[in-house]
Amino acid sequence: MTPQQALNDVKAAIEEAREKVSAIAAVTPETATFDNTFLAWYEAAENLKQVMNYVNHLNMVLGEREMQVMMDTLMQHIAAYRAETSHTARVATVLKEAAGAPWVRELSPARQRFVNQTIEELAAKGLYLSPEKQQRKAEIEHELARLGFRFSQYVSKSPELWELVITDSELLRGMPKHWMKRAAEVAVERGHADADHPAWVVNLHSSHADAVLRYCQVEETRRLCWQGIHSAGTARTLDTEPIIHRILELRHELANLLGYANFADKEAAHRMMGSGEK
Repeated sequence: MTPQQALNDVKAAIEEAREKVSAIAAVTPETATFDNTFLAWYEAAENLKQVMNYVNHLNMVLGEREMQVMMDTLMQHIAAYRAETSHTARVATVLKEAAGAPWVRELSPARQRFVNQTIEELAAKGLYLSPEKQQRKAEIEHELARLGFRFSQYVSKSPELWELVITDSELLRGMPKHWMKRAAEVAVERGHADADHPAWVVNLHSSHADAVLRYCQVEETRRLCWQGIHSAGTARTLDTEPIIHRILELRHELANLLGYANFADKEAAHRMMGSGEK
């Protein structure tokens, strides 16, 4: 998978989801069944979810400029798709009408529970809000998506903020040969070593430091790596605080818009705990 292929796949998955949602919107009370309403709604965006899982993973492990530009474009497509309320509003009506149909009472208990959960989730997503509130909800979610991506970009930079240069191989006793070879190459690449003065660099790329915690037999080296892993995100060059504050503000506004006192209540409402207070 390449960044361009990822973008192509997302566009295709969005178009597929759009067609499936349109088909549900066209269902009438006379033709409604469990399969062409609730099950179809559940499956409509399954491929899009799977593609986004791949894309998010690729973004975290690749972290290249091309990928970052692609992600910005991709998020615009996702936001535009989520903002399409005409068909989804019709789908919400179709599903609500179907939920009250006699055939629902003949479904298995598990499917009846699924029907109820689906209606609850649609309400939680704001599909029964006024058009004005749906518009504001779409704007909030778009900004949250952008902020989430910006935050992930900060995180992807954190491997550059910490490294440990070791000049005594005895301090790396127990490390695999392939790891030692790569650590020595990195030391040369970063100007810490040459042919006459070998060194080994431990950093946060590709779980490099994690391997030290697993294999190194020298406790002091493991301690330094553990500290490095858990302090990289505290560097002043990673000022994520403004982003976090804005995310919290938007989450609170979103929760209020959907009828919840706060975001904790929104997240807990459909879980076993039931409320943010608990």
